[in-house]
Amino acid sequence: MTEHVEESFANHDFSSEDISFTLYEQCVFEQCQFQEMHIHRTIFRACEFKTCRWINVEFEACKWQDLHFQACQLIGIHVHPAALQQVQWTFLDCQISSLLCEYMELERSLFQTCDLKESSFFDCKLQGTSFRGSRLEGTIFERNNLKKCDFRGATSYELDPFKNEIKGSQFSLPEALVLLKSLKIKIE
Repeated sequence: MTEHVEESFANHDFSSEDISFTLYEQCVFEQCQFQEMHIHRTIFRACEFKTCRWINVEFEACKWQDLHFQACQLIGIHVHPAALQQVQWTFLDCQISSLLCEYMELERSLFQTCDLKESSFFDCKLQGTSFRGSRLEGTIFERNNLKKCDFRGATSYELDPFKNEIKGSQFSLPEALVLLKSLKIKIE
């Protein structure tokens, strides 16, 4: 396994490189590109990504631990089930679309002031995760543990409380009215 520890990468295009079977620990990536990649058995530990672009990337049997993304663009990210088991992500001011997460433990993750569009969370443990101030247009939540999540200030989400556990979560009006949609009632 190739190892990169406490290294900085700036304006680097990883797209044509095979970074499978690589360890990145305490690395900083600034304005880097990751496009059309299949990443296998790579470990990212305690890394920061600033204004990076991740486009159409698949992760298989990878490990992500304590990662921070700031002002990054992530489009078409597919995390294979069990590729990342227990993960805590921090996304600040990121543009994320077409993110697919299934059977993942993402407890206490942070998606703050992000544009999280057309993404899917199926059968995930998201307890204590914050979506505060994020725009969640077209994002699907089904069969998730969303207990004690923070949706305050989040907009454009659709969330069925019969298909997700939401006990103890926080919501803001008027967006919280979407929780009544599954009851098929009319409010005037």
